[in-house]
Amino acid sequence: MASDAKTRKFEYGGAAVDRISSLPTSLMDSILEGLPTDDAARTSVISKTWRDVWRMHPRIHLDENLISELVFEKFSELDEHTQLFELSRTITDIFSAHRGPVLDFLLFIPENLPIHQTLDMAIWIRNISDSGVRKLKLLNESLYNPFIVPSHFFSCSQLTHLTLVNCELNPPFGFGGFCNLISVELKYVGIYADMSLGTQLKELDMEVCTGIEHLGCQFNCENKLTSLRIVDCEAIYYQWFECIQKLQVLELGMNELPSSGKQVITLDKLVHNMPRLSSLFLDGFFLKILKPGAATFMRLSRTMENLKYLYLHCIELYEWDQSQHVLCLVRSSPNLQLLKIDLLKRIKLKTLTMKDPTDVFRISQEVEQIPRASKSAQIQWM
Repeated sequence: MASDAKTRKFEYGGAAVDRISSLPTSLMDSILEGLPTDDAARTSVISKTWRDVWRMHPRIHLDENLISELVFEKFSELDEHTQLFELSRTITDIFSAHRGPVLDFLLFIPENLPIHQTLDMAIWIRNISDSGVRKLKLLNESLYNPFIVPSHFFSCSQLTHLTLVNCELNPPFGFGGFCNLISVELKYVGIYADMSLGTQLKELDMEVCTGIEHLGCQFNCENKLTSLRIVDCEAIYYQWFECIQKLQVLELGMNELPSSGKQVITLDKLVHNMPRLSSLFLDGFFLKILKPGAATFMRLSRTMENLKYLYLHCIELYEWDQSQHVLCLVRSSPNLQLLKIDLLKRIKLKTLTMKDPTDVFRISQEVEQIPRASKSAQIQWM
C-alpha cells in the first residue's frame, strides 16, 4: 500500500512536470516576458523544453537589479578589475547560451564598472545588430565616462525604439539613417556628425544633449513627429518648429538663461504651425528668451483649439513678460482642461520690481475667471 502511495505521488508529480512542460510556446514566452532576465534563465532547469524556449526568447534585459546582484552577491570579494572581467564574461556567456534572435535588449552600465570599455561590448552590439534588434536601451551611469557607440550600432536597421544614456554618437560617413525608428530617448548624449533618425520617427526626447544641430535634417516637411521634448540642451533651433505640423505634445525647458540672453522668436511663431498640439510644457527660463511680440499681450494669431493640457514650470508671475505669455496662452486655448502653474519659489523680495504692484493679484484673478471647456477643467497653482 505504501508502494502504491509512492507510485501515485510519483505519477502525480510526473504529470505536473509534464503539464508545465507541455504549455504552448507562446504562453511560455509570455511567462518569461514577465520575469527578470536572471529568473527567466533559471526556468531552463525545469526541463529541456523550457531550456529551449529560454534560449530562443527574444528579450535580454541586463538591468540594474541583475547587474547589482552579480556584482554585490557573486563578485563582491573581488577587486574592481576582476569584477569587471567576471561581469563581462557572464554577459558573454548569456549571449553564447542564447540561440534565437535578440529583439529586445537592455544593458545597465554601473558607475564604477565601465563594462562598455571592454572589447566584449562591441561584440554584444554586433550580435544584437545581426539578430535584428528592435528595442535597445543602453543606460550608462558612468557620467564622466561616456560610451562611444560602435559602428555596428548604425547597422541596426530593424530598430524601432531606442534609449541611450551617456553615450556618444558619431555615425559613419554615408550613414543614411534608420528605417524603422519610431521612438528615441537621448539623455546626456553627444552627437558629433550629421545624422537622421529616419522618416518614421514619431517621438523624440532629448535631455542634456550636445550637438543636436546635427539632427537638423530630421525636421523637414515629411517628418511624422507627434511628440517632441527638448530639455536642458545646449541650444534649441527654432527653425525646426516650422515643419512639425503633426506635433501633439511639446516640452521645452532650460535650466538657465543662455549666456547671450538673445530673444530669437515670439510665442506666436513658436506654436503657429502646430494645429494639433494637445499638450504643452514650457518653463520660465524658456519664456524669458521669447520675444514679446505684439500678439503676446492679447491672443495668438491662431487659436489653439486642440490644446487640453498646459503645464508651466518655474514661473515668476512678478516678471512682466512671463505673466503676459501665461495670459496669452490661456486666452488662446478655449478648450483647455487642465492648467498647472508651478511657481518659482526663489523670490528675492528686496529686488522685486513691478510696473504695477497689483499685477500678480490681477493676473491670478483673470486666469481664475477665464471660461473653462468643461466642469472637470482644473487650474492648479503649485
